[in-house]
Amino acid sequence: MSLLQFVCVFLLVCGAWRAPAGVAAAKHGIEERNVEDKMIALTNKLIDTLANGQVDESVNMFDPEAIISFEGYPPAIGKEAIHEVGEILASKIGRVEKFYLDVAPLEEGAAFVYVLLGQKWYSHENELFHVSKELIIWRNTDDGYMVYRLMSNSNV
Repeated sequence: MSLLQFVCVFLLVCGAWRAPAGVAAAKHGIEERNVEDKMIALTNKLIDTLANGQVDESVNMFDPEAIISFEGYPPAIGKEAIHEVGEILASKIGRVEKFYLDVAPLEEGAAFVYVLLGQKWYSHENELFHVSKELIIWRNTDDGYMVYRLMSNSNV
């Protein structure tokens, strides 16, 4: 088991014992709600902007030290590399179905909040081409919550 897989499994197990959560999102134009709703709204915006081909807007939601790991792609470290992967994904994705599994911790202003969700990606021709689970770790920064780590795996 790789370190990345271990971290995903560890956070999944820990998340099973926690209540749902959320976070402040005013910087990204998300209306004030409870913590869980705010985090889900931020995550929806992240995914929807990418699916709509708005790669720059999606990448602006990433921390400068962000790392993403998508199955089938080398890890992308930093916004420039993430932008390259985003361009590739945006060219393939027509729409996304999301189902949220967990958000934690519930504490307003927590240093890190994770969102665990499943996704189904459909092509522009509306054909299902990717099913996976994602773990998105949001980091609380001076600019609000930013994506710090994003890991995607089809067999989690």
